[in-house]
Amino acid sequence: MLVIKVLKRKDASSVVLAIVIGSLLLQFAQTVTNYLAIKISHVNYGTITYHWKQELLLPAVWLVLGLVALELVCWIYVWVTMPLKKK
Repeated sequence: MLVIKVLKRKDASSVVLAIVIGSLLLQFAQTVTNYLAIKISHVNYGTITYHWKQELLLPAVWLVLGLVALELVCWIYVWVTMPLKKK
C-alpha cells in the first residue's frame, strides 16, 4: 500500500499522513466507547437502541472507508505530481 510507503519516508508527508491516521483511529475509538460512556454516566437521550452494528460495525466501516479514501488521495497526488518531477 502506498500509505505504508509514505509512512516509512522521513519527510513532512509522513507526519501529515500519521496525523490523519491518528485522527481516524481516535474517532474510531471514541465512537466504539461512546455506548459504554453513556452507560457509565447513566445519560438517557431518549429511546435510543444500540445494536452491535451501531457499536462495532459502523465505526469499523468508517475507519476502513477513511483509510481507502486516504489511499486514493495519495495515489491521485502521485499521479498528478509524477509528470512534474520528470522535468
